[in-house]
Amino acid sequence: MTTTYYSAQVTLTRAGTLNPSASQGALQVQYFYYLVPAATLAVADLLMLGVMPDGARFLGGKMIHSAAGVAVTANIGDYTIVTAPVVITAAKYGALTDMTLAGHQDFGELATTGFGGLETDDVYMGLVTAAQIFPAAGTLMGYYRYLL
Repeated sequence: MTTTYYSAQVTLTRAGTLNPSASQGALQVQYFYYLVPAATLAVADLLMLGVMPDGARFLGGKMIHSAAGVAVTANIGDYTIVTAPVVITAAKYGALTDMTLAGHQDFGELATTGFGGLETDDVYMGLVTAAQIFPAAGTLMGYYRYLL
């Protein structure tokens, strides 16, 4: 006889204790676009991409970028803002590697990079260049998804 296994969400549903944001909700997509000004985007500069509200369940995203011309790397993490940005986890949603050529990269698509994580407060999604500068007139755009 075949053994039947249940996901955590099905197990909780069967027990009547499922938190709705654990497996269902309205899919939200946050779009972002940034045109790098003449001053460039320097190493350690922070670019705020958008906000994920308290109770959101992160489902990954995609970054589309122009050619940097050099091996730019960047981390995508979460931040709070009181009077100034404060890092919570710098690369929580992953790292973008080698942005030398124009292209796109997925982020946050693994359990180790925040996929499925439940936010317990409003957080800002942010990108920090970890190596090299991103040149002036370059573009960074994309989206991230979450359940709410």
